[in-house]
Amino acid sequence: RHGGGGGGRIDYSQGSISALELSGNHTDGEGLALMLIHNEELSISDVLASDNSGSRGSAVYVNSANSDSPFLQLADWTLARNSGSGFEIHSAVVRAAGIAVFDNGGHGLHIQTSNSYNTLDVAVEGCLLSDNGGSGVYGSSAGTDSLSVTNCVVSKNAGDAVEFNANPFEYAVFEHNDLEANVGGFSGMPDPTGTNGNISVEPEFMLYSPDIDSDRWDLHLCPGSPLIDAGDPSILDPDGSRSDIGAYGGPNADFSYYEDNDGDGMYDGWEESLGLDSALDDGAADLDSDGLTNADEFALCIDASDSDSDDDGLTDGDEVLDFGGDPLEGDSDGDGIPDGMECMLYADSDGDGYGDSAVVTSDCTAANYVSDATDCDDADAAVNPAAEEVCNNGVDDDCDGGAVGCSLAGGSLGSADAKYIGERADDGAGRSASAAGDF
Repeated sequence: RHGGGGGGRIDYSQGSISALELSGNHTDGEGLALMLIHNEELSISDVLASDNSGSRGSAVYVNSANSDSPFLQLADWTLARNSGSGFEIHSAVVRAAGIAVFDNGGHGLHIQTSNSYNTLDVAVEGCLLSDNGGSGVYGSSAGTDSLSVTNCVVSKNAGDAVEFNANPFEYAVFEHNDLEANVGGFSGMPDPTGTNGNISVEPEFMLYSPDIDSDRWDLHLCPGSPLIDAGDPSILDPDGSRSDIGAYGGPNADFSYYEDNDGDGMYDGWEESLGLDSALDDGAADLDSDGLTNADEFALCIDASDSDSDDDGLTDGDEVLDFGGDPLEGDSDGDGIPDGMECMLYADSDGDGYGDSAVVTSDCTAANYVSDATDCDDADAAVNPAAEEVCNNGVDDDCDGGAVGCSLAGGSLGSADAKYIGERADDGAGRSASAAGDF
C-alpha cells in the first residue's frame, strides 16, 4: 500500500471499534498496520498488529494535531514483530491500557510534538514494552506536553529504557513500573528506579526466552513473579487484589487466564493455550513426554507442549533433572556451545573410553557412555584411536580409516645388499641371515 496505513486507515471517526487483526501488511509510509488521523472520542480495543513491514514508520501511527478536542482510547492491543516501532503518537490525546509491544524493529512507544501549539497528552496504564530494537519509550516535546506511564514493564530493549531526545518532557511521570535489563538507561530524565514504586527485576513470564521465537511467548506472569500485586495500590485487578505490573493487570484485564477451575494448580488460560483440559486435573500427565509432568513445567514456566523448549537439542527433562541447565536457554553456561552438544554422550560397550557415534544419549548421567564418539568397533576394547596398528591382520586397529599390510620399515628392495626369493609366496627364511646385510 502506498502512502501509509498498510492494513487500514481511520480518519475523522467517533465511536468504538473492536476485534481487529492486522498482520502481514506492507507499506512505504507511516502506519505499517494502521493509521489513525484526526479521530475524536474514538475507542479501539482487542487489536493484534503483527509481522507488518515497510521501508520506514511504525506499526500504528496516530496524529490528531488539527483536531480541537482529540481523544483516543486504546485497550488490549498487541504489537509484535513489526519492522518499525510499535506505536508512534504525534500530537494527540491518548489513553491506553493493556498494551503489549514486543519484538519490533524500532522503539516500543514513540511520542512527539513538533509545534508548541499542538497538544500531546499520553497516559499509559498497564503495558509491556519489551525486546524492541530501539528504546522502550522514545519522545521529544515542543512544550508543556504530558506523559504518564504506570504499571508497565520496560524490559530488554536494544536502546534506552526511556530516551527523551531534543526537548525533554516538562511533565513526565513514571510510577510503579518495572524498568530492567535495557541496553541503555535513561536519557533526558533521571533514573526513576527506586522511587514512586518503580523497580528493576526480572519479570518472570509464563514462557519467555530470547532463544525462542516471540510468536511462542506467553507474557502473562509466572506464579512467583515479583510483579504480582506490585502495581499502583490505587488500581485493583478484577479479583480485588492490588494491580499487577504488566499488560495483563488492572481493572479491565481478562483475569480468567489465572483461574484454576479444576484445582490442579495450573492456570486455566495456560492449560487451554496448550490444548490441555482446564476442567480436568491433568497435572501429573506429561503432555510432551520429556520426563517432566505438566505441573512441573507449569511451575518452571516452560513449554509443556514442546519436549525441548529452547531447541538446544536437549529435552527439558534431561536438562532439568540431569544436566542442571536452563530449559529456556540454549547455552546455559554461556560458553558458546549449545547445551545439547555439551550433554551428548556415546555408548562405550567395550569399556575402552571411546564411544560409538551411532548410539547416543542426552542423559548426562548415563552409565557406560562417554563424550568421545571415535570408536570404530565398540565390541572390541583393543580397537580404538589410541591402539597400535598391527599390520596384515585385516583390522583397522587404530580407527584411522583402514587396515594396513606389512612392509619394510624404511628403504626398498632396490636398495638391499642381497635378495632372498622363495619358490612360493609363503616361503620364509629358515634361520637368521643377518650376516648378509640388508635384504
